[in-house]
Amino acid sequence: MTDEERRASKRARDRAYYHKHAIVKRARQRDYHKRNKTEIAVKAKAYSVANCEKLREYHKQYRETNRIALREKELIRRYGVDYAEYKRLVVLQNGKCAICGAKRKLVIDHKHNGTRNVRGLLCTHCNVGLGMLREDIAILFAAIEYIRH
Repeated sequence: MTDEERRASKRARDRAYYHKHAIVKRARQRDYHKRNKTEIAVKAKAYSVANCEKLREYHKQYRETNRIALREKELIRRYGVDYAEYKRLVVLQNGKCAICGAKRKLVIDHKHNGTRNVRGLLCTHCNVGLGMLREDIAILFAAIEYIRH
């Protein structure tokens, strides 16, 4: 048996052992983490302080590499909309804001009533404007009357 065959055989045995004992191992790990929570936190903090620049660079690279996946995860978490649905809305609105028609970066506008009902896509200016006016139609009409005078 060659060295390569021995290593392959050992890897196969290790994998089989791990799969056979995975549940027990995970339970031990959870118990260890419960018992040593503060010690683990102290070590993690010490590592992050000692390797601040390395971690910053790693996270920056990760965000750049996984930009779309992270965006999709955030869209699903906040609005229940995946990236494909967001792109469909952009195409539906011709890449323009639903209020002012500007071709800027578009953000999802949604109802603030506890649901995640998406109304459409707005530019940042219009989205902030609606938020500042508390999405209240009476306030919006009052603002229109104010501008007319």
